[in-house]
Amino acid sequence: MFFLALTGNGVLVSLIWTDHRLHQPMFVFLAMLSFVDLVLSLSTLPKMLAIFWFGATAIRFHFCLVQMFFIHSFSAMESGVLVAMAFDRFVAICSPLHYTTTLTPGVVTKIGGLAVLRGVGLTIFFPILAHRLSFCGSHTIAYTYCEHMAMVKLACGDTAVDSLYAFAVALFLGVGDVAFIAYSYGQIVNTVLHFSSPEARAKAGSTCTAHVCVILFFYGPGFLSVVMQRFGPPTASSAKVILANLYLLFPPALDPIVYGVKTKQIRERLFTIIYPQGKQSNCEEEGKGDLISHCTDRTPFCSGEAVLGCLLETILKLVSFPSFLSRPLIMALSNSSWRLPQPLFFLVGIPGLEESQHWIALPLGVLFCLALVGNVTILFIIWSDSSLHQPMYIFLAMLAAIDLVLASSTAPKALAVLLARAREIGYVVCSIQMFFIHAFSSMESGVLVAMALDRYVAICHPLHHSTILHAGVIARLGIAVLVRGALLLIPFPILLRHLVFCQATVIGHAYCEHMAVVKLACSETIVNRAYGLSVALFVVGLDVLAIGVSYALILRAVLKAPGVEGRLKALSTCGSHVCVILIFYVPGMFSFLTHRFGHQVPHHVHVLLATLYLLVPPALNPLVYGVKTQQIRQRVLRVFYVQGWS
Repeated sequence: MFFLALTGNGVLVSLIWTDHRLHQPMFVFLAMLSFVDLVLSLSTLPKMLAIFWFGATAIRFHFCLVQMFFIHSFSAMESGVLVAMAFDRFVAICSPLHYTTTLTPGVVTKIGGLAVLRGVGLTIFFPILAHRLSFCGSHTIAYTYCEHMAMVKLACGDTAVDSLYAFAVALFLGVGDVAFIAYSYGQIVNTVLHFSSPEARAKAGSTCTAHVCVILFFYGPGFLSVVMQRFGPPTASSAKVILANLYLLFPPALDPIVYGVKTKQIRERLFTIIYPQGKQSNCEEEGKGDLISHCTDRTPFCSGEAVLGCLLETILKLVSFPSFLSRPLIMALSNSSWRLPQPLFFLVGIPGLEESQHWIALPLGVLFCLALVGNVTILFIIWSDSSLHQPMYIFLAMLAAIDLVLASSTAPKALAVLLARAREIGYVVCSIQMFFIHAFSSMESGVLVAMALDRYVAICHPLHHSTILHAGVIARLGIAVLVRGALLLIPFPILLRHLVFCQATVIGHAYCEHMAVVKLACSETIVNRAYGLSVALFVVGLDVLAIGVSYALILRAVLKAPGVEGRLKALSTCGSHVCVILIFYVPGMFSFLTHRFGHQVPHHVHVLLATLYLLVPPALNPLVYGVKTQQIRQRVLRVFYVQGWS
């Protein structure tokens, strides 16, 4: 849900911001709603996930007050924006001729400013009043975030003022806003019933469905949560906690999907980004093998059941391949005089498991979220703490950055294929995805070698560690890893340009894997196969050999060290690295071998393994280093959590 909230609302804000045709009151209010949802998600989810994953339940008193203010103020702002959107629908349906003169840019700005000021002005007193309370008993809040009344109930002093003010604000916002929305829709219904044409009634009603859905998502669990907080038992039941969490999670996650499904302009704008030529393929699927038998071009339109695929594929284009990296590659692929006709590829997903693909997408989505959150956390911790600016942690930061690119290059499109059957992928986009996946896999292997070198120097030559691995050497190692990955893998998409695809262009994967694409060609592929095998053997063989030699020397040095405790301590510093090596190389080698020689292995087995190979290491690496590395654990706890209240 956190991933859906961040990406969905981010996409909506970007679409509305960049397209002047969407600079209309309805879409400006929608952009405000998306921004508020983003802040609400960021105010609650990181701490909630930390509680579930790390058991880090402590939070500073002042941090708790800040979180409380953000949650309640932006919830009030969201309620205000929903009122503004109801007013927009009222004017558009009841007074359509005066719409542009009533909701001018100045009026829209004033309404937005009023919603912000009202939210801040009413809820700023929550932390101010809570700050004066005394907490002499239990400091345990039976929730995953700092809710105002849950915190007030812990105070051992007089809380009448806090309770009365909170109830008055909830009553004013809830009853006032709902009454205004109800009045607006009463007038809308009255106007629509006077329309003579059934088509006109249906059209007018359809413009309100998205807003009505969002209202129900927001106010339904919100009212129930408020009532249970104020009139329920002092100890929170599991039902109350779950409801309170869903109240803050569901609206930010579902609002972008609802507006993407129900709003034609948003759907069309998504498709103009995904298909800049203005066309997409309309494919009919036949047979159990899910082979695509007939394709025709049609104008871009995203149906309701496919809108999630549109969102995910848009994210793939906006996030996975930064323009400053992909533009030169696109030019190299597209502007050559020797280019052949470019086919349109279709990704099957997991062949033979089409009926279960929605369920397979769930763990893949969880792995993608783990990869994003974990690696961003690792990068932030290392970047913000000068005491971690040491070779071991700098290499770990490189590994986290590479894992972010790998996960972002694979998961969005794979999830779009599995969840929404958004199977089409253009030739150039497929080539870019192929390059990023293989290049950054090679870079990750190189970083693992650099980390093995760091462990070798730290254990075998501890007195010279800082002089051998100084900043200049680390920078050169990082550049060498980057350049090696790019130079070795850039021929993959270039050689692919020589191939002719005259038959099926159905890729039996959820992403563009090099050999899976090469096998579709009906021309000679010996050069592609030979070069692919040579690169794989060179990268994996050389890197595994270097890592093996490093650990052999480490083991020899450790066995010569006096004392069992000293040996165990030296080996314990290598535990995380060894786990990451196994997670990366074992499934990678198996996937590579089954692609080329494993004709007896069921196809869906090595497709699943190949997909997991690109998502499991990015998801597990931060957890492995978070669990095994004491400095990372301590830094995470020191930044976000403390033992007790301050």
